[in-house]
Formats: sequence, structure tokens, C-alpha cells
Amino acid sequence: MGILKEYKIFLFVCLLTLMQYCAFGLHIIGGDVTYKCLGLDTINKEVEFEITFTMYRDSRSGGSI
Repeated sequence: MGILKEYKIFLFVCLLTLMQYCAFGLHIIGGDVTYKCLGLDTINKEVEFEITFTMYRDSRSGGSI
């Protein structure tokens, strides 16, 4: 991956974090993000990760569908 492409990805992530806004919801009460390193490919010089998103929701609240 070239330096320019890495810079563009970094800039994109920075812009996403700066564009936060306030939101309100009753049905989602929390969540987790976990990751696990699966290994390094020495030929292509790439690292592979497994990313898991877990969401906890309240099905009894009036906001859930």
C-alpha cells in the first residue's frame, strides 16, 4: 500500500471522527467492538484481523420495531 493511499485513509478516518453529531435512541442500550489478529502475511506484508461488532438492544422499550 502506497504512502499516498495510507494518507488518504488516515485523512478520511480523521474527517469521520470530526463529523460527530448528537443522536438519541431508546432501543440500543450498548455495544462492543472487539478484534483479533489472525496473522501476518510476510509475502504481501499484510496483517489480517477479525473484527466483531456486538450490539445490545432493549426489545421492551417503545423505540424498538
